Amino acid sequence: MTLKDNITLTLRERGKIKQRWEGQNIWLDTGRTFLTELLSYSSFSPLTTIEDRRVRYIGFGIGSKNQTQLAIADNPPMSVDYPGTNIQTDMQPTVVALERPVRVSGGVYLYELPVPVVNSGNFSAKFSFTLGLTDVSYGGYLAVPLSEVAMYLSGATVSVGNNVPVAYEAFETITKTQDYTLDGVWDVRF
Repeated sequence: MTLKDNITLTLRERGKIKQRWEGQNIWLDTGRTFLTELLSYSSFSPLTTIEDRRVRYIGFGIGSKNQTQLAIADNPPMSVDYPGTNIQTDMQPTVVALERPVRVSGGVYLYELPVPVVNSGNFSAKFSFTLGLTDVSYGGYLAVPLSEVAMYLSGATVSVGNNVPVAYEAFETITKTQDYTLDGVWDVRF
């Protein structure tokens, strides 16, 4: 089975495309374990599943080696509220968290994804979402240089930034402000 995952992030100002990024994520070791357990039972008598969680959330960060807006990311308020380094890549399946997770709104780090569109003909589950004008960029965070994204399972705690993801991608910096919405598509294909 070949697994190919595609992510598209589109920054828009009043509907017009300002920036678009496309790439492929990596399924982390935790994601590979999740998929293995999702396909398996721990017992046939009684019939018992190992894994009942499903993909439910997405989270963003300002970490990774792809962060190019260090003048913003490494100065207050970002450096105080979202500390960390920028060394992680999307080539390491051992990644266990976003490097520098950011809140999508006050007190919430994870954005709940809508139910995916499942296409059995294309063997895919497409998760589409839109971050609104004040998602991520709110209060004192007038320009947030996003450079990493991760996918999380149900059961993750939305109020903490160190949840363990199942999939991860580091991308070229996309600066989210209150002038822009951010559309995303995470298309998981088998």
